[in-house]
Amino acid sequence: MVIGIGTDLVRIDRFERAMARHGGRLLDRLFTPAERERFRRHPFPERHLAARFAAKEAVFKTLGTGWGQGVAWREVEIEGGGRRPSSVVFSGRAQDAAARLGIKRTLVSLTHDGDYALAFVIATDGS
Repeated sequence: MVIGIGTDLVRIDRFERAMARHGGRLLDRLFTPAERERFRRHPFPERHLAARFAAKEAVFKTLGTGWGQGVAWREVEIEGGGRRPSSVVFSGRAQDAAARLGIKRTLVSLTHDGDYALAFVIATDGS
């Protein structure tokens, strides 16, 4: 059964400007060490990170929390992508919120084209 659906659209150039302005502080605040490591190896890091930023926003929508309401950016990790299906790993308060809602599985779709990165997330009870 579907528990929540979230989507988010990010302008890649806007994300690039934020990265240029805030540098490593922004990346450290938004992304887990594993996500940052994958970014370092990616041929198009801005697109890669913009899509994952959009995915985190979409996850917050499935949780009904928003990032400012108790769940931190790094408590939602986006794994995979490319040749592997993307998925969400919850930790901390995000994991607690997912458990309260009965979320057992997340389906994640990421894409980018031209100026935009898009993410779509469906949270289910596993059935």
